[in-house]
Amino acid sequence: KCVSGAKESGRYKIKNDTGTPGKNISESRRNINDKFFDDIKFITALLSFPVFQVTVKEKQVEQIYILEDHKNKDALGRGALLPSGEFVVYAGSLSRRKETNSFKGSGPRLRKKLLEEEVVKIRDQSSYVFSRNYTFKSPSAAGDAISGRSTNGWTAWKDKDGKTLDDNLRSK
Repeated sequence: KCVSGAKESGRYKIKNDTGTPGKNISESRRNINDKFFDDIKFITALLSFPVFQVTVKEKQVEQIYILEDHKNKDALGRGALLPSGEFVVYAGSLSRRKETNSFKGSGPRLRKKLLEEEVVKIRDQSSYVFSRNYTFKSPSAAGDAISGRSTNGWTAWKDKDGKTLDDNLRSK
């Protein structure tokens, strides 16, 4: 159940998916295991490790936001703000390969991690492409990953009418 739950969430790449089918477990033992798994899900979420929290699919959200690099034309992200405050970037989004010289700290490390974990793959000389949906801790972290520079995600992500996240959610 742990392996299938982690796979279903789509948040992480599963390296060891050996699990037990559970066919030979008594009903009472299965109930104990299910309770234990519920406790594990609660504890991991409480500790900010959303291993089993399913990523919201693009068709399930009300508002899609776009982040486009108008100057360089090598970044075009599509994503949505989750009720948790996290921001999901959807598969197929383009991320700029080149980083600005002033881009320091956790942003470049996160982009390196995304490449190592094959969340993004090289598309061409100027862009990466997201191979799967990925949930970031904030709109700004998502914006940094897309643009290769520090961004204010609340003003960088815009809806189809050109309104920012800030306009739609915080300035009301």
